[in-house]
Amino acid sequence: MIRQRSFLLRLWADGDDTAARWRASMQEVPDGKRVGFGDLVDLLIFLESLTPPKTQQTVEKGRQQNGNN
Repeated sequence: MIRQRSFLLRLWADGDDTAARWRASMQEVPDGKRVGFGDLVDLLIFLESLTPPKTQQTVEKGRQQNGNN
């Protein structure tokens, strides 16, 4: 199992100030593989997919405790 990964994360707002949508891209270091995301939810889903199931359960439990679904 991979215990550590390094990424360069880029975030930017797409659109005007009143209706800006945040987008993201992540570039893996050192191989340079880049993945783009249309919104921050997609970014978080991707990050969760890189973690073992037990970690994902912990994240879900934290969301429930904070009232976030």
